[in-house]
Amino acid sequence: MDHMKDPTKPPTQQLDMRHLTQPRGKGYTFRMVTPDVLVGEMNPWTNKPFGKEIKLGLRTRRHADAVRQRDV
Repeated sequence: MDHMKDPTKPPTQQLDMRHLTQPRGKGYTFRMVTPDVLVGEMNPWTNKPFGKEIKLGLRTRRHADAVRQRDV
């Protein structure tokens, strides 16, 4: 599995999957636990209050594009 860390590879060659998931082989999704300070505040993406988890579809199937969008 490419999302698991391979101890034989140096860290620079391992995939960075921090906060990224790829459900059912489709495009990547950004998922992370909401910081306590933001719970209940308005989400500018959806105009709804933040819940316990932040979820955002990145609309890409390529890992490099997902990492680029996550870092923005």
